[in-house]
Amino acid sequence: MRLLLILLLACGSGASAQVAPFVSFVELLKQPSSFDGKRISVRATYRYGFEWQEVYCLSSRATAKVWLAIPPELPSSVQKALRRLPKHQGTVNATFTGLFHGARSAYGDGGYQYQLDLEKIEQVEIVSRSGAVAETLAANERSRVCQGTEAERPGQGAGLPKKH
Repeated sequence: MRLLLILLLACGSGASAQVAPFVSFVELLKQPSSFDGKRISVRATYRYGFEWQEVYCLSSRATAKVWLAIPPELPSSVQKALRRLPKHQGTVNATFTGLFHGARSAYGDGGYQYQLDLEKIEQVEIVSRSGAVAETLAANERSRVCQGTEAERPGQGAGLPKKH
């Protein structure tokens, strides 16, 4: 009996062992409370720089802003993928997995209504080495923001950026 209990505790039911359901970014922002406190995967664009870390899609950007929280302790594969992003600022398309906070609050610098705690990043595609808002990106970069994120569920990727 004691051995069974030890085995059950050792195996556990940790979040990292669970498969996160894929949610479209549009659906996430339409019903944020439905996903509050849940581990999800979402395909979106991430723009980052000095004091901003926004996950978005153009079709939902006016609805709300989502802060991407990056904890200091991440698996080495995630750290490696993040190190390959443009330094200091950039814009990338990727699939993000993490815990979503869907109760409206003030995240990041206070201007973000929701937060996604990053656990995993996959299928990274560099859009721009600028972290500027989409409206100010070059036309060829702007056309790639959120490309393919709304229409289809992405497959599993290696997590390393694709350079275009």
